[in-house]
Amino acid sequence: MTDGKIRAEWEPLKKVIIHRPGIEMFFGLLDPVASLYERAFSIEGAKMEHKILESVLKRDMKVEVFLLKDLILEAAAKRPEVRQALINMAAMTIQTENNPQAAKIALREFENNAKYLDNEHFFNIILLNPGIEFELNSGFRDINLSITKRFPLCNLYFMRDQQFVTDKGLVICRLAKPARKNETKLTKFLWEEVLNVPVIHEIQEPGCIEGGEFIPMGKFALVGIGSRTNQEAIDQILSIDFDFQELAVVHQPMHPLVPSKTPDPMINMHLDTYFNVASSSVVVACELLIKEARVEIYIKEG
Repeated sequence: MTDGKIRAEWEPLKKVIIHRPGIEMFFGLLDPVASLYERAFSIEGAKMEHKILESVLKRDMKVEVFLLKDLILEAAAKRPEVRQALINMAAMTIQTENNPQAAKIALREFENNAKYLDNEHFFNIILLNPGIEFELNSGFRDINLSITKRFPLCNLYFMRDQQFVTDKGLVICRLAKPARKNETKLTKFLWEEVLNVPVIHEIQEPGCIEGGEFIPMGKFALVGIGSRTNQEAIDQILSIDFDFQELAVVHQPMHPLVPSKTPDPMINMHLDTYFNVASSSVVVACELLIKEARVEIYIKEG
């Protein structure tokens, strides 16, 4: 599909992968704050906005748009090895609690039934991240079953965050918030198993970074550090042999108009929330914040 390389943010966008929000958003809205949503909102309204964005990309910008789910399901339908990898990931996603005997039975049932189930079934398991509790009673098929959702991937549609693209290739992020940590398992599966796009690095614990922090700028690149990105991730990024001659680490500034006693890092949680690139000679930024941002410049010396 692509070699997974970008030299500069202003290079023409040709292909983009999106995830249209679905049932996982319903579960996220049961507790918007815990799901990292700013507030409650209309699911249908959000889906409509997402479809409008897709339409603008296709119609006005002539960009090829692919849906993450469609790419995975189409590959699983055509390639047995992709289907099996999807099944394996789904099996590892389900957690059976409280009863080891029941857990063995559940896993055996899953393996026996897999050949009858649709690929979308396994995709939804990964998307919803269920936890299953069994209580076996003495009667025939007398089972108390409880299914809970353990951090469904209700932020998956923020597709910039799970990875970023550099002049050497794709970097898989490690997301800071527990609600988002499992998203990269699915997107990494997409890049490596489905699209065969090479991954040059995957951020390892305790490093944390999200894709909105990385902006390639031709001869140099910007990377943000703050509430969602730590120094351990920056250290790993600095170890990658980029062609960029400089890497500028931009420290997240607190908004000067927000009282210091009640800071809100969500206002500008990523570098791209207050700094964006319009072309090779124009950037759009919040002046108040870029004046407050401290920058460290690392120069490539060999």
